[in-house]
Amino acid sequence: MRAAELLTALTYSTFDIPYSGVYLERWGRPCPFTMITTDNQGNLFLYYEKNLPSLSIKQLLLVLMLNKSHTLYYWNGKEFVLLFGYKEIQGRILLSQ
Repeated sequence: MRAAELLTALTYSTFDIPYSGVYLERWGRPCPFTMITTDNQGNLFLYYEKNLPSLSIKQLLLVLMLNKSHTLYYWNGKEFVLLFGYKEIQGRILLSQ
């Protein structure tokens, strides 16, 4: 999934309430992403780390706007996994692998 696709989902919400965050479903529950970084090869990496505050929507939107053409990955603890899509549930964006 490209950053532009997630940016479109966040800016054109189908809900009347603003999104509370971007999550990845792990271990049967949504886990909020806590960090986003880029590399020099055109990739964006989302991270989830325990006991850290979740990534703010403003910070996420800023990084997505600056890197629209980059591909999104997340770190699962061992390797980077490509993100393929998302779904909207109760004011949250859940990314899927």
